[in-house]
Amino acid sequence: MTQTFTYFQKDEPSQVMTGWGEGHGTGRAWVRGSYFHPDLPDPLSVRVGDGGTKVWQLMRWMNEYKQDRQRVMHAYGTVLKPADIDAALVFYGEHQDVIDARIAEELAGG
Repeated sequence: MTQTFTYFQKDEPSQVMTGWGEGHGTGRAWVRGSYFHPDLPDPLSVRVGDGGTKVWQLMRWMNEYKQDRQRVMHAYGTVLKPADIDAALVFYGEHQDVIDARIAEELAGG
């Protein structure tokens, strides 16, 4: 059974690919399913890396560790690679308001 994924990259905002193999999520923001502009998924469902860490969660960790990539990698390096942080930061830059609101809600106990 194959699955379809949409990848988000700085120079290519939306690229749909079918299937999943080792390394396919590394260094990219992605979501399951097929999306084309202007019908894009909720930014809070977008993930990075092969482990599928949600971008908003990674940005929360970055805030907790005061933007120190080394500390984030030390804590979560089993599911993240440096390229995943780069991809998350690019995606975050394009959806900062929504992601910041979700982090604030999480910190408030929501």
